[in-house]
Formats: sequence, C-alpha cells, structure tokens
Amino acid sequence: MCRSACVIMSMLIMAGVAARLDTLHGRIETAKAPGSMVMTAPFDTLHGPIETHGEKRIKEEVTGERGTREDKRLFDALVKNNLIFPRDKFMGDQLLAFVPSDYRYVLDMEMAKDPSPLYENSGTSRSFINSVVTAGRHGDYKKKETAHKIELVKQLHESQAGLAIQRAVHLWNSAHCFAAIRDDRPMGKDSPADGHNRWEVRDPQYPRLYLGTSGQVPDFAVFVNGSRMNKGFHEWISVPFSFDDGSALFSTTMDSTIPVTLTIQVVGSVVDAHVTSVFGHGTETVAIEQDKIQPVAIPEITNSPFNSLQSPSSFPGTRISLGLPGGNHLIEIVTEPALFRRDTIPGLNIAWHSGKEWPQSVKWVDTGTYVWREPSLFSVAAGNGKELIKVQGRDVQGTRELWELGLASFTGTSLFHSNSLLGILSTAPMGGEVVLTIDPDIQRIVKDALNEQIALLGENDMYRNVRRGAVVMMDADTGGIIAAYSFPHLDAGMSQWDIRAFATYYPGLGPGIFKPWKGIDAHNTPGSVFKPVTAMAAILARQKNAPGSAVIERMLLGVKEEELDELGLTPWCAAYNPLDMRCYRDTLIPDDPVVVQNFRREPLGRGFTLKHDRKMGLEEALRDSVNVWFVRLAQLVDGSKAAEGDRAWTGLVKGAREPEHPDFYLGRIARILGFDTGPMDLLFNFPPSLPLQRDVISIYSEGDTLKAQTGKIALLDKNERGYERILARNSFGHGMTVSPLQMARIAAAIATGKVLSPYVVKEVNGQETEPGQGYSMGIEDRWLELIQKGLSAVVHGGSAREAFNVEDRVQKITPYKHVGKIYGKTGTAENHRVLAGRGKHQLVSGFNTAWFAGYRESVTEDTPRIAFACMVEHY
Repeated sequence: MCRSACVIMSMLIMAGVAARLDTLHGRIETAKAPGSMVMTAPFDTLHGPIETHGEKRIKEEVTGERGTREDKRLFDALVKNNLIFPRDKFMGDQLLAFVPSDYRYVLDMEMAKDPSPLYENSGTSRSFINSVVTAGRHGDYKKKETAHKIELVKQLHESQAGLAIQRAVHLWNSAHCFAAIRDDRPMGKDSPADGHNRWEVRDPQYPRLYLGTSGQVPDFAVFVNGSRMNKGFHEWISVPFSFDDGSALFSTTMDSTIPVTLTIQVVGSVVDAHVTSVFGHGTETVAIEQDKIQPVAIPEITNSPFNSLQSPSSFPGTRISLGLPGGNHLIEIVTEPALFRRDTIPGLNIAWHSGKEWPQSVKWVDTGTYVWREPSLFSVAAGNGKELIKVQGRDVQGTRELWELGLASFTGTSLFHSNSLLGILSTAPMGGEVVLTIDPDIQRIVKDALNEQIALLGENDMYRNVRRGAVVMMDADTGGIIAAYSFPHLDAGMSQWDIRAFATYYPGLGPGIFKPWKGIDAHNTPGSVFKPVTAMAAILARQKNAPGSAVIERMLLGVKEEELDELGLTPWCAAYNPLDMRCYRDTLIPDDPVVVQNFRREPLGRGFTLKHDRKMGLEEALRDSVNVWFVRLAQLVDGSKAAEGDRAWTGLVKGAREPEHPDFYLGRIARILGFDTGPMDLLFNFPPSLPLQRDVISIYSEGDTLKAQTGKIALLDKNERGYERILARNSFGHGMTVSPLQMARIAAAIATGKVLSPYVVKEVNGQETEPGQGYSMGIEDRWLELIQKGLSAVVHGGSAREAFNVEDRVQKITPYKHVGKIYGKTGTAENHRVLAGRGKHQLVSGFNTAWFAGYRESVTEDTPRIAFACMVEHY
C-alpha cells in the first residue's frame, strides 16, 4: 500500500540526493561495460545470474581428489585412532588434547615390544597409553595399525594440515576456558591512538613469568549492554587455560594529573584486586572494595542461530567500577578463568556432538576457514583513489575517510572480522591494492541525506533505537555499486568484539549488518515498489499469448471508465476481495484481512474524475499506486492457476502424491530477476589469479558480507498454501522480502531491459575488473517503455510529485532541475507485531517501511545512468 505520510521520507532522501548531485563538478567515473553487450535468452529458460568462476572454483581448490579437504581427512583419522581426545570425558568440559610429537617414539617402541618410561613423559595420560600399548600387542594387524598411527602423529606435527588442526584445537580450548580483560580508558595522548589494550598478564605464583596472550574472546562471552552498543572499550587481551585450575595476574599502570573514572571488564572470576598508588608522601596499596566488583552473567540469547549455550560453572564475567585520584597507579587483578560449554564456535572447524560415545564426540566441519595461513594484507581505496583501509606493518587500519563515509560495516576494520571485505581479501595468496566502485562524493551525499531525514524525527521518536535504513546506487548499465549506506553506521573507534558480540545477541539490530543487501527480514517488505514486477509478469503472459492475453493487453494499455466492468472492476470499487472477486464501496469495506483497499479508500473512478484521464492502464495505475488494479491484473494473469492449485490441495487424499507447484508468470519473472535463486556474489569478477576462501558460516545469514541477498517471494515457496490469497498479496508487494540492492537491480532492468550482476571492486593491483554482461529479461522494448512512462508519471504527477517538484519546507532543498530524467516508484509496507491477546482482542504494534526505487537517466554524456533504492523501516 502507498501512504503519503510514510513514503515522503524515502522520497525526500532521494530528492535531496538528486539535488545535491547537481552540485558535483567533473565527471562521475564508473566502470563501463565494453560495447554494452546484452546476452539474450528465452525468459522461461533463465534461472537467475549465470554462475561465474567464484563458488565452483573455490570449491575445487579446497577439495582433494576424493572431494574431502586434507585437514578434515586428517582430523577424522586422528579422532578415530584416539590421537585427539577429550581432556576428561567425565568432566564434560569439552576441552581437547592431542598426543605430543614424541608419542611416535612410544609407538616405535611398542612396535619393538619394548615398553619405555617415555610413557610417563609423553604428556598423555598413562591409562590412555596403556590402552594403546595393550591393543598393539596382538599380531601383524596391530603392527600395521600402530604404523598407521605413527604416520598420523607425524602428519599432525609436521604437515600443514596438521598445524592447522593443532591451531584449531588451541583456539577451541581458548574459547572454552580463558580469562580476559579490557577497560574504557579514553584514547588520546595518554593512550595509544589505535585503541590497543594496555594490560599485561603474568603468573600470580611467579610474577616474573609473563603468560602467552591473544585477543581471542568469543562473541558470545559477556558484556552485552541490552539493545545498545557497548561503546568506548578497547579490544580484549586474553590468556587461554588448558585446565580450569590456574589463574592470571592482570596489571596496568595509569598516570594522570586529574581524578579519573575507569570501568574494567573481566572475563572470569576476580580473586584479588588492589591498587598501588604513588603520592607525594609515599606509596599506598588499597584493596578494591567488593561493592565495586560486580559479577556479570551471560544474558539469554534470543533469535540467534547460536542458541546452544549452557550454564557456565562460574560467573563468566566481572565488571569493576574504579574511581582514582590524580597520581601514578598500579592496578593488579588476579582472575580465575571462566569455563564455557559451547558445541560450535563461529569460524572454527571443530564441532562437539553431545550424547555420542567418546571419543567420536568431536568432528571436523567444513567452514571454509584456513587458520594456518598468514593473512594477506590489502589496502582499499574508493573509486577516486582516496584510501579507506591502509596497511600498517602486519595489520590494517581504517582511515578517517572510511568512518566519515559510513563504510566500516561493509569493509570491516580488522582481519579478525572474517566475513567482511577485509577478512575475505586476507585469504588471497598475496596482498596488494583494491579500488572499489564507490564514488566518495556520492557516498557522502547519500549518507548525509539519510541521516538528516531520520534526525528530523526528533529525540522523542519511539523507534529511534530500532530503526534501520539503507540507500544504494548503482550504474544501471554495468552493475558497479556507486554508493551504499546503512543506518545506523559504525562509530569510529568501536571495538570489533562489541560489534560481533552485539550481532550475536541481537542479529536484527547490529550496525555491523550492511542493510543495503544483508540482514533481510520481515521489515524489508517492499509494498507498492514491487508493482512494476507484477506488470512485467503480465507482459510476459501477453507475449506468450497466455489464456486471456487480449484482456490483459486491454488492461495494460488502458480502458475507459465505463469499460471497467469488463475487467471485473467497477468505478466505485474502493476495496476488493480476491477470493470471491467482490468490489466494495468506500463506506462498506468489511473488517477482513483478505480484503485489499486502495489508498485512502479511494474508488477507481476517482482517478478518472480528478485527473481528467480518458483511460486507466498501467501508466495511470503505477502513477496513483492503485492496489485493487494490480490485484485484478495478477488474477487475470495467474488467477486460474492459483485456483486450480488450491483445488488440488483441497481434494488431496491422504498418502496421495502431492500436486506440482503451479508455474506462475509472477514466479517466472521473479526468478528471472533473481528472487529465490540464492545470494549474489559481489566479487564474481575478482581476478581468478587471486583465489579467495569464503566462509560458509555467518551470523548475518547466507554467507559473508559480499554475498548479497536478493529476496524471497511467497508465491515461489512450495511450503505455502492458499495460492489465491498469496497471489493477491504478492501483486502489490506484500508476503515477500527484498533487499534495497535487489530493488535497484530491478530498476536498472526496467531502464535497460537486462538483469545485471552487481559488483564492488573496480581495480585489483592496477588491473580493471570486467563487469558482467547481464542477460535479457525477454521483454519487448514497447512494453518496457510503458512501464517507464508509469515510473515517470509517479515523479511528475503521482505520489512522488511533491518531493521532487516542491521546495522542502524544513530543509529548503532546491527542486531538482533534472526532474524530467527521474523515474521511480514509491512503496509502503505495513508491518504488524502481536503483543498480546487473540482474535479481535489482540494488542498490535504497527509500523511502516517506506521505499522509493527507480533510476535517473544520464544528465550529461560523462555521467552514468544511475539505478537507486532507498528504504527506511519503523516509520
């Protein structure tokens, strides 16, 4: 449905973007496809974008001749032969151990039937070794088995796959038993600019012995600050424990001329904490009061794919609030580790299977992660060469430009963020320089326009903490993404751990989710912005001479007011029931969720009267966003198939073969445009000479950040029933989800007649990448022009007229001087959430998602044709 109060925000955003584009000087450079070649194919033989070298090539590179990765084969063999085993099967703490390298000598001596005291020093329990020795004393078969074990131990400690397995086991143990610390010391002249942790870790029994540390703290650990981001903290420093009977001494120094307040977060249980201060009169050591040391338990994970968290054996975290006077202070905290139980760790290849017999309770799962390889370092620049990510030593760091453009949630800022652009690039065999298709000038305009409009909602906005928005702009002829911004964006200096932890507990709210093409949920319902797709389905049916083609053509080209009844409609029809095909006057609309209403309950005849039109066809229906008209059009195209499908299911006898899913024209065009065909790979044109390893597990769903989601439509879901009702809802953009990038892709298809493969990398190591050629939708030009006229009418005389032609009362934006080159469609989706009750007694919370999508023709010979989409939810 189209509600002017809702769509005005998305329209004003794009109107502001369009007006500010006029102020840009010079050429907007984007990659151009050679010859603008279009690959044609029958529309009913296409099933989405043509697969490139990406997934198939990667799959071939990480598999052996038998299709099994070497690390998986070796790990499974080690577990099967009891060479990797749970540390203590009775405690069930999930910690793992593996035999040391000198265990080969134990096996060699067993082969010679010469037991040795080396058993005692092998690092493995004597009962385990005795069981192996006993098993090895029975004939040649056992000798062969022992020889096989010797070879496995050798591979474990000397092969690349074995080193990967060792590191994975260490990381697994580190995620189950460890202690960690960090604080919110402000960054500035008294602390490192990069926000690195300033704590040291030593053994409490031997204070001169420093313990090995890392920054590895699982995202599910502790310290999630409700539904708000936990800001101001440095990254963690942690120390892993093989057993839970040790402790760590964390210490740091502070030198301040003024009183300071410090919040310290600790993973583990604090045993002792004190501060040694140096004053003018001497040194004083004071224990930190117990009321300032607060245990923190793990919050319950909701709506998360990682819901196997079990109760820890102790408080997993502690928060210390510390006020210090001016002076020099030494803070020392002794901490026992926290013990976690977790069946899987994101990004690790080991999985625990509860309930299975030891030692087959762990196995190697293929996540695509290569933990042994040193990461490759890439610098990343925008399309004009401005650096976004720079290489510093053996690490990378985001520049000020990156944060100002709001691109950090897309690129990532750390190599540990494996699903970001940086994490993906780090898996290449060598590093280098990458230039994106992003134009920083347009990116800044897009960001400012979206932020300004949302800010106008004010401090009392009830949805301010949950609202999400996105704008994406792409070259309509090549697919190069020119700008992409997600609201809210990451703040500069935000800890990467907090970003990932927040997304783990609140997967729908994390600013690390790049909304232009990720995190698709019910809030991404497109509403009326989807109506051009329904029109394309009708055009396909007409071109195929489907039953009723003559009536479909009349409806597309337009009929007079007195001819509406020939289409099953009436001039006074303000609402329509798709099940009994009954029209309702504006004063007699029943309270039935099946009934579809026009905007403001306006009757169809009102369009003829107010706008003095001689006819109503596709152009007028798009201009006025007439819901009833599109429902009836979908029925003329696919209604008989929907009714037949519903009858087939109604009369189905138990045990009989299920009827086939109907072949809807709306489903065909949806597949052609990319719905339900899997995610789009935005790195499909990355050079084959630099193969990338992609992580197949992601909390963001459907792969990494560069796997762009398209959307899902209920009409293609074979588990859905009630086709007639679904067809009606889908016809005006309900009962489906879609990403802004997918809507921009559809807009580009309307502008050019071809479906593109969007991409984000323009150059790699000085070499330009090749855009995809795209493929034809199979729609004739004369019909595309009819849709284009409708989108132009939306801007000139329809629901978007005010935003583009009238000066904004608040921001005083100058009307866009190139309004004649703008084509677009508004849309609003009504989202409802039941809070309590049933039936008519339900308490419902409702909000809208506002959309505007379309394209702008080139305004000069040097500027590209731009497709765009804007979405703001909770409006």
